[in-house]
Amino acid sequence: MRSNSIQSIESEQPSKLCLWLDYAGLVVLLLMPFLTFLGIATCDISIVLIAVLFVVRSVILRDFAWLTSRWVQIGLLLWLYVIILSPYALFQAKLSFKQALPFGRFVVFGAALQYWLLNSEKNRRYFMYALTATLLLIAVNVVQSFVTGLTIFGKSSIAYDWTNRHIEWVWNRHFQRIAGLNGKLNSGILLTWFAIPVLTFLLIQVKQYSKVKIKLLSVLGVVVILAAVLVTGERMALLELLLGALLMFILMPSLRKQLLLIGLISAIVLATLLYVDKGLWNRNVTQIIHSTHHFGSNAYGNIFKTALAISSAHPIFGIGLKQYFLASKLPQYIGMHGINSHPQNVYLEWLVGAGVLGLMAFLLLLGTWCSKFWRARKHLRASPIAMGVLIALMLRCWPLASTTSFFFSWGGITFWLMGGWLLALCYRSHEKSTMS
Repeated sequence: MRSNSIQSIESEQPSKLCLWLDYAGLVVLLLMPFLTFLGIATCDISIVLIAVLFVVRSVILRDFAWLTSRWVQIGLLLWLYVIILSPYALFQAKLSFKQALPFGRFVVFGAALQYWLLNSEKNRRYFMYALTATLLLIAVNVVQSFVTGLTIFGKSSIAYDWTNRHIEWVWNRHFQRIAGLNGKLNSGILLTWFAIPVLTFLLIQVKQYSKVKIKLLSVLGVVVILAAVLVTGERMALLELLLGALLMFILMPSLRKQLLLIGLISAIVLATLLYVDKGLWNRNVTQIIHSTHHFGSNAYGNIFKTALAISSAHPIFGIGLKQYFLASKLPQYIGMHGINSHPQNVYLEWLVGAGVLGLMAFLLLLGTWCSKFWRARKHLRASPIAMGVLIALMLRCWPLASTTSFFFSWGGITFWLMGGWLLALCYRSHEKSTMS
């Protein structure tokens, strides 16, 4: 009798501890969107915390079934590969190792989302609310910064002009960029990478609810997010958002009516902003047209060409992670004017840093994901939210996009977040989502 009671107590202890881990993981997940906008360190902390909590939970439950997943195995092998390459980096092995070592956190983070935190409809609903609230807060902050020069916390919103090496106020039309809450010029692209699921959620509210107040607030939310991306002056963010809107129209037939209506309202608002503010017009229209017509000779074209030249000289294994900046200053490449901290493209970054083998492994991981998405396509098509997550992932993988480093916390988080989220929807494809 006594042994039975001891066994009962021992069995209850792991379950209680796992319950606390579940609560802690969910809290970190709900805070993650805001922490991402707040800074690189806070973003990284949230990723690492979720990964660590997931591993601890797996140890307690003795459940490592997630390690049998094909994509997880590929991701971990890719992690091991870049670590092994580090000592053979072209310039500084230490720099390469420092970037390669923490890469594994992304893989475990993605697995944690698929198999743990986002594999229940309840958690996905809570996360959707948290993500929507965060994006609306950030969008309001951007718009207020554009109008007043002050953030919602009363701090000056400034942009840094790398061309002239001096600080400029946000309303100076020479350099139309707005710094975010973290002081970085990344609010626009982060809004875009997170936006599509949120815009889809707001469109669903417009369609499903009969209350005029909810409809108006949802429409206002969409317009504010779109306007915020425009006024940041981040051209790639604007282009990706427009591409995302087009994909929404194609892949979400059930929301086309709402898309057309709100799209028309948003177009009027954005056109008005462009007409009133000549700096916005120059930054978002004139410069986009000029950059497109002269891509081969502009800054991004030079970086892409330099990256291809470096990779052609080191095709198999690459030059090691975080070595591009040093390589681009070599005599044979400096005349190409492609000096930058990284190649500004996900695929080129893998090709330059890890060679053809690294790029092929990354593409294999993507292919494994696509295979899972294809098998669950009927379920995914029936859910606008799922299609929104898919579109967000497609934007993050757009081959022509110029992006930040894939290995930075805020640069990689949206890829692994959207991937893990969509995999969770595939993993639980038999569940009926009330948000769909």
